[in-house]
Amino acid sequence: MVFLIMIVSMISSCATLSNSPTVKVNIYSDTDSVKVYVNNDSLNWQALPTSIDVMRSKNNLMVTAQKDTIQKQIEVKRETSTAFWLGNAFPSFFYSSAGIVGYVIDLTSPKRFTYPKTVLLNFNDNGEFSFEQKRDLIPFEKNDIRLNLKSSLFNHLSLNPNSEFREDKFGFVGYGIGLEYGYSKNRFLETSFSFAMTYEWPFPVHIDKVYNKSLFSYYLSTTDNFVCNRFSFGYGINYSVNYWKEWYRDFKTEGLPTIDETSYTNKNLGITVNTYYRIGKALNIGIIYRPSFININNGFEPIYEHLISLEANWRIKLFNVNKKK
Repeated sequence: MVFLIMIVSMISSCATLSNSPTVKVNIYSDTDSVKVYVNNDSLNWQALPTSIDVMRSKNNLMVTAQKDTIQKQIEVKRETSTAFWLGNAFPSFFYSSAGIVGYVIDLTSPKRFTYPKTVLLNFNDNGEFSFEQKRDLIPFEKNDIRLNLKSSLFNHLSLNPNSEFREDKFGFVGYGIGLEYGYSKNRFLETSFSFAMTYEWPFPVHIDKVYNKSLFSYYLSTTDNFVCNRFSFGYGINYSVNYWKEWYRDFKTEGLPTIDETSYTNKNLGITVNTYYRIGKALNIGIIYRPSFININNGFEPIYEHLISLEANWRIKLFNVNKKK
C-alpha cells in the first residue's frame, strides 16, 4: 500500500513533472524605443517587443525598462501554476493521500511557480512607466503580419437567384484564409477569401438523395478594422459569387445519374461588417454580416442578398516587418 501511494504521488506531483524549468514571458510597450532586461541580467538588454525565457522561481520577476534617459525597475508578481493546483487535486478524488503527498513534493520545487504570459509597459505623459500583467492576451502590434484561418460554425444565406425568387436557408460548413497588416497599434487591414455553405451537417459527408438543393457562396473581402480590448470591429467591401442549385437523381439506374438540374449564379458587389471577441492568443469568435447590393452579371443592377456567419478565426502572427533586432 505504501509503495502504491509513493508511485501515485510521484505521478500526481504534476508541476514538478510537467512544468519546464523556464517560462516564456512576452513583454510589450505602448511606445517605441523601449528596451528591457530581467532580474540581474544587465548585459542582456532587449528591444521591445520581445519574448524572454525566465527561470521559474519563488521570487517576483524584476524587469528594468529604459526609454532614452528614463529607467525604472518594475516588479512582476509570480503566480502559482495551474499544474500545481489541478494536477494534484485530480488524484485526490481517487486517493486522498496521493494528492496530499503530491502537494508536498511540489511545494519543495520552484516549478510550481509561473509568471504572466504577457507584460505590457505603459509610458505616460509624465515620463513614468506603469505596467499591466496578463496571462493570455498578447497585444496586436503595429506592422504585424498575421495569417487568418477561418471556419464557419453556422451560416444563413438569403439569395435572390436571377432576381426571380428569394430563398433563405440555414446550414453549416465554411472555410476561409486571409492576411492582416497592422498599420497602427489598434488598427489593421485584412484581405480574405472564404466560402460558406448551408449543409445539413456540421461536417462534410456524402448523402445520396432523390431531390437535392444547395446554396453556397464564395467571396473576397477587404476590411479596415480596429481593436478595443478583446473586441475587434471591421467594415469594408466584398465581391461575392452566390450559387443556387437543385437537382434530381435517378435511383433506379446504376450510378445514380442526374436527370434534372437547375442552377443560378449571381456575381455581386457589397459590403462586409464583422465583430470578433478574442478568446485567447489566436482564437477569435465573431459574427460576419455580408450583404450584396449590386449585381454585375449583366451590367449593374440593384439586388439584395446576404450571408450571416458565426465564425471561428485563428489570427496567427507571422512576423513584424519593422521589429528591431
